[in-house]
Amino acid sequence: MDENTRYDDVGEIDAVKREIDTLRLRTQSVAQALQERLFARKRQLSDVVDELKRLGDVREQIARHPVAAGSSGAITLLGIGLIVYVAYRRRQRERSLRWRIARRAQAYRALLAHPEAALRPRDRLGKRLLGAILTAAATTVTHALVKRALERPEPRHAS
Repeated sequence: MDENTRYDDVGEIDAVKREIDTLRLRTQSVAQALQERLFARKRQLSDVVDELKRLGDVREQIARHPVAAGSSGAITLLGIGLIVYVAYRRRQRERSLRWRIARRAQAYRALLAHPEAALRPRDRLGKRLLGAILTAAATTVTHALVKRALERPEPRHAS
């Protein structure tokens, strides 16, 4: 072996080692930067989760905002009371003699106006409900098939 060839090989090996060291240092610095960014995001997320937990703590919110909690409770009670009152009044009205006579008179008028409608048997509730369910299912299946057909790519023709 020639002494110059041996010297060149050693020089190339040293150059490769230096390049490897440079790449290793760059990779380590990139990994360190990514790790720092990852930990910063983790801190941000944990802060957001802590804030959401604090906002979701009902007892703490009631203690911090007693007027708002009392107001919402009062409004809820008022709404429930109003619903109960309306239901009570409606029931009382339907029990009254005037209301019963009016309903019966309306039924007689409808019977005299269209007697064939009263003689025709009505569809049962189960049958109508089944028809509605089947119609909804058919609509859903048709919608899914059309959507799938529109999303499918165009077939390629062999040329």
